[in-house]
Amino acid sequence: MTTREIITISTPSAESSRNHEYGRIEEIIVYEDRSKSIDWFMKHIKYFILKSYQRPEVWTPLQKELLIDTIFMNGKIPGFMFQNLQRRRIDERLWAVIDGQQRLLTLWQYTNNEFYWKSTDGYYVYYNKQFNDDDDTSRYRNLTDDEKYIFDNYCFQWTEFDYSCSIEAMRLNFKRINQGTQFKNPDRIGIAEETNYIQHLIQGTLNVNTINDTLEGESLFEIGFFENFETSLFKKVDNTDFLFASNDVSLIEAHTRDMTNRKVIEGLNPFIIAALNGTVIPYNCAQKSIDIIKDYLNYEYTDEHILKVYNNLRHLTNIFKAAGLPGTNEKKRSMRKYTKLPCMVMWYEQNKEDLGSTILTGVPRLKWTNIIQYFEQNDDRVDEFCKNILSIDTGKKREVNLIKTFCERIVEKYLKEDYPTFYE
Repeated sequence: MTTREIITISTPSAESSRNHEYGRIEEIIVYEDRSKSIDWFMKHIKYFILKSYQRPEVWTPLQKELLIDTIFMNGKIPGFMFQNLQRRRIDERLWAVIDGQQRLLTLWQYTNNEFYWKSTDGYYVYYNKQFNDDDDTSRYRNLTDDEKYIFDNYCFQWTEFDYSCSIEAMRLNFKRINQGTQFKNPDRIGIAEETNYIQHLIQGTLNVNTINDTLEGESLFEIGFFENFETSLFKKVDNTDFLFASNDVSLIEAHTRDMTNRKVIEGLNPFIIAALNGTVIPYNCAQKSIDIIKDYLNYEYTDEHILKVYNNLRHLTNIFKAAGLPGTNEKKRSMRKYTKLPCMVMWYEQNKEDLGSTILTGVPRLKWTNIIQYFEQNDDRVDEFCKNILSIDTGKKREVNLIKTFCERIVEKYLKEDYPTFYE
């Protein structure tokens, strides 16, 4: 049975009081519903494409086995959504997977004997494995002909979106049908990869010479931003082009996808937000989750925003470069995690003139290069920083008032006469 429907998703009016967290788009969405067997899906799986916004494989062995068991119970399983990528019937058959990646991969892996299903008779059952003399056939077996018929002919609903549907509409559809899924932060970034925040603000900041030709040769990568700060992946970045490259792959090659770009962007988020430090994005500093910035993902950033972020990050990099690299000692390198020294330097340097009546006024300007060198001198100094500066607030979110408190503790606990190099 085939059904063909057309729906329209409209953009909400400016007067709408409802906040549509998952977005709206004005477009006619055309799709068809059909019924397809597992056998059909497996014969066509080489034509299924996994788009870059999709998350990697995450299902556990138990989840996979439960899917197979549900099929043999004749239980109801949600269907699949694809977009037809054929512009014309004579083109090569290709479909983009919109929903159902985990289920499809599980079916493919089972038919390729990558795991077994535990049947009601106590056997560990493969699809059609070639057993050898070392296999314990008293415990393991293949599907019987009847079981294989049941499995191959189990049908799912197949929803096929028309070629005419835009990538924005398909991404939006993916967001909406997965809104209850607990995605990890890097996977949420994948969903947001095409937003102005990532494609314009972050990409523009990393390639600022495309905006200001006087800065040619002075990208953040070239001046040493990534090597001077500590995240799990910054030190492995040897260029920034890969951060914005497409990760589209064949579904059966999903395990080959390199998701490093999403994790690097996750690490960049607090630096970018803090460097902007204006009314566009609130100063929620070390909150790396894409949820914190979801209301700002499609803000229309200007070249001025990009240059502001770039200049603040360049200034931050130059301060830490002047202090020298802390070497390979992990404890000393930990001082360059955003939640320790970098967030303080960024806040202080951008707010020194507007501090008002606080302990930070009336003292010479803090000389951060010397502060960094002092606390990175050895492991004991790192412990001293955690005890005297972070104190009992180690695990708290880096809100503005807390970062200000950290800076005040430097002034309070390290008086000028004791540590004159802390001041200019």
